[in-house]
Amino acid sequence: MIIELKNEVYLDTHELAWAAGFFDGEGTVMWRGQVRKELTLTVAQADIRPLMRFAEAVGIPGVRGPYEPKNPNGKLYYVYSVNSHVRVQAIVALLWKFLSEPKRHQAIMALSEALPHVRARFINGSKGRSVLSMVQADELRREWAEMQRGRQRVPKGARELLAAKYGLESVHTLAAIVAGRGYKEEFHSA
Repeated sequence: MIIELKNEVYLDTHELAWAAGFFDGEGTVMWRGQVRKELTLTVAQADIRPLMRFAEAVGIPGVRGPYEPKNPNGKLYYVYSVNSHVRVQAIVALLWKFLSEPKRHQAIMALSEALPHVRARFINGSKGRSVLSMVQADELRREWAEMQRGRQRVPKGARELLAAKYGLESVHTLAAIVAGRGYKEEFHSA
């Protein structure tokens, strides 16, 4: 649980210790995926209450379900799942002090495997999933907002000029980035 008092944030260390113990026994951090790899932190349970408590303790929502079990004799289950590198890293950092050595090792391995890909995807703006770096995308959004300021529409030809300036293959990619939907390959192949 996170408590805010007069612009100061206090973390409930008792709840974080509980969350770390719960995660130690039931959770996992992994770098996974077939087509598109992603860093994932998950905990699955038949009872939603401990997952809700975990989400409250770390301050990041992520409870989903119920899901049908793969085993015909199994129960419905719920999953706490976070797939964002930043969020996974934040949760691991919050729980780090209370995690066991094996769980720390698991987190280190997953984060280490993900790091080169995260750098390439978001910092360097490599082709593939990312079209622009995060800095370039933010710069593009600022330029777009400036062009749109006080108008109902951007000036004629502005989309094409911006797309060319940032090396985007289409105005569809530009529209997706301006809308904040991301940098997926599908947007610049349209």
